Amino acid sequence: MADNSSPVLAVADLAYSGGDIADLLKLILHNKFQIDLQIVPLAEVTTVVKQVRPRLLLIGHHPRLEDDAMRERWQAAGSPTGGDIVRALKSDPTTKYVPILLLEALADIEKVAQACGADGYLSVPFSPQEFLDAIQPWITIDGQP
Repeated sequence: MADNSSPVLAVADLAYSGGDIADLLKLILHNKFQIDLQIVPLAEVTTVVKQVRPRLLLIGHHPRLEDDAMRERWQAAGSPTGGDIVRALKSDPTTKYVPILLLEALADIEKVAQACGADGYLSVPFSPQEFLDAIQPWITIDGQP
């Protein structure tokens, strides 16, 4: 179980390879709750989640790739989606209790989130208030879980 000093983690390779969203989320979490947002590379997410026990993990379903050729190479290589990472974390007894919020610009994001076992979802783009509403089940106004 995460304690009150645990950070919120975001997976850089999936959800926040563009800096603007990460910067906005860092600002909101720090100013509103005095909580740090740590950006974690995809390759390290499972290890870091086990070590840190974050209060919340923010993850995207699809990587942000520059073009169709990059997407094809990603898929051909069998590289994991955010949903794959969520499924793996939720099936591991040591990480299954970590709350995970799936962030993605998909029309069927709710179905994807349910299928992979995410605890919640937020459709991209979103406003700061929508983000606050989405994290409310895990982080309240006083910063406590």
